[in-house]
Amino acid sequence: MLGAKIGKNVRVFGKFTVIGYFSKLTIGDNSTINEGVLFNLRDKITIGRNVHLSSYVQLHTTKLTLYNIPRKHIKEPIIIEDNVWLASSVIVSAGVTIGKNSVIGAGSVVIRSISQDCFCAGNPAKKIKDLNIDSKGSKNP
Repeated sequence: MLGAKIGKNVRVFGKFTVIGYFSKLTIGDNSTINEGVLFNLRDKITIGRNVHLSSYVQLHTTKLTLYNIPRKHIKEPIIIEDNVWLASSVIVSAGVTIGKNSVIGAGSVVIRSISQDCFCAGNPAKKIKDLNIDSKGSKNP
């Protein structure tokens, strides 16, 4: 894939869009990309193992500065750690890291980094609850 680093057993269901450079994309083993996913690769996007990108997820590595006039586009990497699920139509902004085992609810806009083992949703995305995942990937009571 034109310089991208793609792990084993990565599955793609439908078409996806790339803006920028494939060489800035890394996808870990057993991850899934669904229909309509958008990768804005002006900076690096690193996707861990067992990550699920649902339909129409957008990952944008560029954003505008808010407090500098004139406003300028800046670029920052995105990191999606292992075992993360981004539900349909999630938008992730530049500079965000989503911690392992976390789930982001459908239609959420992630503008700040998310800690591991939590469910977040909304615009902007906020933590709804901890998921209490143990080291084997099972839920703790």
